[in-house]
Amino acid sequence: MLGSFLEAILEWVVPICELIAAIVILISVGIAFFHYVRNLFTPAEQDVKINLMSGMSLGIEFAMAAEILKTLENHDIETLLLLGGVILIRVVLALMIHFELKESHESVVKDKKDGQ
Repeated sequence: MLGSFLEAILEWVVPICELIAAIVILISVGIAFFHYVRNLFTPAEQDVKINLMSGMSLGIEFAMAAEILKTLENHDIETLLLLGGVILIRVVLALMIHFELKESHESVVKDKKDGQ
């Protein structure tokens, strides 16, 4: 009984998490592109890279949540290994984005301190 209830819930929750991930990434890309184009024509600069990486990182977190939830309904070892590989790749991507974001943020803070 609990298994069928869990499967029914996961049928809805997993696609919603994946959809949220896609929407967050698409919105982040759109906003980053808008700020990039705006920075071409105005002297006020905004760090487009930091904003884009923040959105991508958040989107990847939602996608990883969906993958983790998928493991609850799949019980054979081949599927679990495949999902584990996908999660590992997404974790590596999230870490790379995180460290790049941290480095970019530190660079912006340093530049602001040097400018004062």
